[in-house]
Amino acid sequence: MVMKTYTLPPLPFLSNFFGRVSGINVRYLGHLYHHLESPYLKELVFIETCCRVIKNHLREALRNVCPYAPYAF
Repeated sequence: MVMKTYTLPPLPFLSNFFGRVSGINVRYLGHLYHHLESPYLKELVFIETCCRVIKNHLREALRNVCPYAPYAF
């Protein structure tokens, strides 16, 4: 069995694509993921979801390390 591989477009395209849909709640991205049929689109939604979760964990960790920083995380 041969598996198809999908090449993602350059990052500026991805940031533009998800920049327009950034208001979508992560829970709805999960619903969207399960209803998509295209492996390419599923991969995009999965990457976006992972990035949001990692970003939130990093923000929390930075707040714990330096809670009184002069800039907001």
